[in-house]
Amino acid sequence: MVANHIKSFVKGTEEILSTMLGESLKTDRPYKKEAPFLTDSMVAVVGFNGDVRGQVVYSFCTDYAKKVVSLMCGMEIDAFDEMSSSALSELCNMISGRSATYFSETTDKRVDITPPTVLSGNDIKVSAKPPVLCIPFKEGEDIVLEINYSSN
Repeated sequence: MVANHIKSFVKGTEEILSTMLGESLKTDRPYKKEAPFLTDSMVAVVGFNGDVRGQVVYSFCTDYAKKVVSLMCGMEIDAFDEMSSSALSELCNMISGRSATYFSETTDKRVDITPPTVLSGNDIKVSAKPPVLCIPFKEGEDIVLEINYSSN
């Protein structure tokens, strides 16, 4: 089941970033992360319901979050406001929806998603049921996005 989660999130993320933004990130080796964990900058939380239950925490480094939001909005974003948070929320919604679809197609399990909640700040403490599956994505040598999945 873990392999299906990884493949679904990687495929969904790659497809949405490529199709919507012309972006291509390199997937780094997934690993298990202890919970609670700290994360910085921009975070979106999406719940998964149905036959598979859990939560996904998208953790973006600030510069990459600004980059993707700028691409989505068609203008340079220097600071996060309601519009840029909404754009990041929509991006995570699309990635979650696509990933849930891939997971459902490969496992015949129904998956529904909740609307994303976006948070920003330093040292955001995320509580989740361990273990947390972390899929890091790199731009060059820098990790710019982590997808953290925890099942209920």
